[in-house]
Amino acid sequence: QHAVATIITASHQPVRLDDLIAQYDALGPDLRRGGPQDSWWSNFRREMGSLVEVHPADRPSANPEARFSRAQQRLATGDVDRALAETMRLPGASRAADWIEKARRYVAAHRALDEVESAALLTGLNPPR
Repeated sequence: QHAVATIITASHQPVRLDDLIAQYDALGPDLRRGGPQDSWWSNFRREMGSLVEVHPADRPSANPEARFSRAQQRLATGDVDRALAETMRLPGASRAADWIEKARRYVAAHRALDEVESAALLTGLNPPR
């Protein structure tokens, strides 16, 4: 029943994937640089650190450009949950509160739809007697 309520709530303010992608692309510069709370030294170190980065081959880069790029790729394939996780690790995540809220609503609505679909399939496989 919680899933149904989530779906109904989401239908009042629907979030479309293409809107999330467009808004994310527009937020790109703000996401990749530090927030207003960062000192000039933190921002300078981040910029210098983005010039050369050494990391194990089996681990993805923590560089803001690479994170942003991965998040864009995830969005392009509809993987909003993982794009959101990458976004939360970006230095400018605090500047994307509106996008983050919409992405969370999108993820919640799709999880609820999956839950309802699974319940319907299980009921179809095991009809009540």
